[in-house]
Amino acid sequence: MAPKAVYDPSKGASYNPVPADEIDALEIFPPVGIARLGDSEKEYFFAPEVPGNISPPTPDGNFRDDEQKIRRQAARFRVYAYDKKGLLLGEVNSKNEYTLTWTVHVANKKGSFIKLTGRFEQPTEDRRNPDVDPNLELGQRSKLIVDPGEKTIVLGQGPQNVDLIGDFYGSKSSPTKVYLGELQVDEAGRLVYLGGQGYSQCVADTGKPQPELVSDFDSTDWVDDTSDGWVSVKVTKANSFSKSSAHKASILSAPAKFAWGVYMPTTLYDIMEDVYDRENRLKREQKDVDVEYYTHIYPVLLSAYTLSWTHNQAFEGHGPFSKGNFLSQDLNNDLPSTSSNSLKDAVFHRLREPDYRNKDQAISVFMPRLSGDNGDMVEAGEIPEGPDPIYRFAALTKLQYDRFKRWKDGEFIVDPPPKDLAKIEEVHLSKQPDSLTRAHLESTIGDPLFPGIEMWWLAKLTDTVGLRYASSQINHDSGILPGDLTRGLSLPWQADFDLCNTHWWPAVRPDIVVTKADYEEAVNATSGTDEQKFAIATTTRKNWTRGLRETPSGESFTDMVRFWSYLGFVKRYLGPDPDHPKPPEPPVYLESERRQLPKP
Repeated sequence: MAPKAVYDPSKGASYNPVPADEIDALEIFPPVGIARLGDSEKEYFFAPEVPGNISPPTPDGNFRDDEQKIRRQAARFRVYAYDKKGLLLGEVNSKNEYTLTWTVHVANKKGSFIKLTGRFEQPTEDRRNPDVDPNLELGQRSKLIVDPGEKTIVLGQGPQNVDLIGDFYGSKSSPTKVYLGELQVDEAGRLVYLGGQGYSQCVADTGKPQPELVSDFDSTDWVDDTSDGWVSVKVTKANSFSKSSAHKASILSAPAKFAWGVYMPTTLYDIMEDVYDRENRLKREQKDVDVEYYTHIYPVLLSAYTLSWTHNQAFEGHGPFSKGNFLSQDLNNDLPSTSSNSLKDAVFHRLREPDYRNKDQAISVFMPRLSGDNGDMVEAGEIPEGPDPIYRFAALTKLQYDRFKRWKDGEFIVDPPPKDLAKIEEVHLSKQPDSLTRAHLESTIGDPLFPGIEMWWLAKLTDTVGLRYASSQINHDSGILPGDLTRGLSLPWQADFDLCNTHWWPAVRPDIVVTKADYEEAVNATSGTDEQKFAIATTTRKNWTRGLRETPSGESFTDMVRFWSYLGFVKRYLGPDPDHPKPPEPPVYLESERRQLPKP
């Protein structure tokens, strides 16, 4: 039985007519869709389609189905029509009598690629699975590529659930079938893409169910079910109109996000916008950038606070009781003020300069306090290995940094705070494409990319981004093929997910957590003031991966393969009665939905 959406915010919506004779171009949004793995075979939820979503996009607020399996995050793609002047006419779908014929091509090329190389490391020719097709080009090593081929789906025509299954041989002579996901369409004919179920396996004959996983990034004969590729659409109406999308959209199938409403300072949206801006600002007479407080500044400040619930160093600097709590009432007047003040000046001068241009900032006092594209950040007192340790520290993009400078100088607009909207149809039509784009990408990892979660450092290269089109569109016309956007990531994904437990990606993979049970026990204690109880509650923390083996020989990697779906989710706490929420302010993010690990 095909999995079903647990909730569809767009169900039953109606759409204005779009005259076919006025359509000059069609575009797919989001230009980059993010699907996430989950082991549930029954249910999935849609990726947020409106930015700023801090609550789980499910009616029950849970990420697990009634069998306690993780629901997958589905990426939904829509089609928008434009006239000859580039003006947006509206969304086209079956509700306004258009037929959408979707074609999708994804692949997993991890096993056929080279071993992990950081962006600033000496390039290597060492290959994963070096004994398989050693004389073929990387893209021709078909025994190591899971490629289901192009698949098509149309509402009401042919199968309404299309599986994406390919072969992986590894070193064996017979293939192993690998399920990368499936295609569906919703009631309006839009594409619904579901990724894999998070299963990784070794195909070698070892005499055991699965061998211990010992490689950090490049495991031989292993395959996982992440993938990437492109999406195109042909739109028709009766016998009078037929047009294909001007550009292909992209799909990334990535691990589950275990910290909801928790964001990184720099996302893939920021990375791609920066690449686009660098190329196009040179062509504009206006060299400066526009800055809106709640669009460009507040999300970065918010990320510092939300990360404090999944990362101890962020807690020390930006937690509820720290001087760097940007959500505190004491700072609310100075941060959005267009007048110069010492707080904004102090924040700006703690930012690490972009493009690694200040090598004196290769210390943890500068922000973000996260590792970079060339490996683990250097802790205080450590002697850095190799040249240019600055590459081992994360930084905001140049565009982000430039915006913060203008914010410091009072050269910005205080736009209205984002509204808590439930569905894209509540957003003004003119802003719907950008909302879809941001909503999908704001939960991703943009920095650091060593190698990354959804995409590796290929995202930072000019040839990757469709510079002629939009700031966050992958340029598939430049030779980006299915499987290329994820082939540089860890194989399997669980090894890197286990290994990178400090200073890396605490917005997706938590380091340390406050459990809901511990929090409620502390705040409900009979003694102490409310402030004392809250202080105890926020400092009673546990390792997110508690219960998994932690040894230097790789058993913890193997446990992540076996038990990743048992781990808990961090999400905003709505109070002891979710039906009548009185959530704490500033918001509290707690771990729940953790399953009991099987006994050894």
